[in-house]
Amino acid sequence: MSAPKELLRINALCSVCSIQDLETWQISSISILKYLESNSYTLIVPKEDVFTFKKKTPSEIIVLPEEDFVRGLALQLRHRIGGLNTRAGWYLQQFIKLSFLYKERFNKGLSLIWDADTVPLKKIKFIDNNKVIFYTANECHEPYFENIYNLLQLRKKIIPSFVSQCMACPNLWALDFFNYLEHNYEKEWIEVILEAINFKEESSFSEYETLGTYFYSKFSEQMLFKSHINWTRNGNSLIGHPNNLKFVSREFRAKYDYIAFEKWDKGFSIYKYYIRNIIRNIFNG
Repeated sequence: MSAPKELLRINALCSVCSIQDLETWQISSISILKYLESNSYTLIVPKEDVFTFKKKTPSEIIVLPEEDFVRGLALQLRHRIGGLNTRAGWYLQQFIKLSFLYKERFNKGLSLIWDADTVPLKKIKFIDNNKVIFYTANECHEPYFENIYNLLQLRKKIIPSFVSQCMACPNLWALDFFNYLEHNYEKEWIEVILEAINFKEESSFSEYETLGTYFYSKFSEQMLFKSHINWTRNGNSLIGHPNNLKFVSREFRAKYDYIAFEKWDKGFSIYKYYIRNIIRNIFNG
């Protein structure tokens, strides 16, 4: 049975950012307001960077410190992982996003988690025919699913991955997820997930994969999927820098709904982007 229409509206959008992605955020924040409809917009950043981000962020977006959501967790993660492991910040951002969902769980509508290094290129809808749209990726990281089985006793449900830079989460579904964790384990949800993570693995937990797998196990008839061909995480390789989006063709924007500029993607210059397109146009007549 489908959820009531009044519950299928985006009530809150949340992004989590660090100072390393500030340049990208300045571009993505403008596009987020232009292309992603929500009743409210929130950016969560380290406490020491709040002032800087407030100066660089449109006034329609509320900028809040991480401590409002995961007080003390950064130190706990470093202790569990080991001081030399650089993944503490990567894990912390996932818990911040989950904590935002936890705070929104009793509200109507959906909460949209949107990665700060990702720029929407057109208006994007996450609801169609009273069902929720989930973007997918073409990857499979086995440690994620080992963790999901330990945590939820669920196996991988669909061939694609839910790790796709964004996720629209009905708050009722999020409430169901957190209730499962806290009632089943009789502990706070953060502690439950921390104890399930294998920190010996470099990347052992994904909030997107975990939520998506749980949602599919309970609400699959209310879910629709969009393929990985509708977006790209290779923004740096394709166009060099988010500032270069103003140069991309209509065909590029027609092909992709959004584009991510991730740190691991070292990319190349806009001049190579132009040269590649010139060559493609020559050979395509």
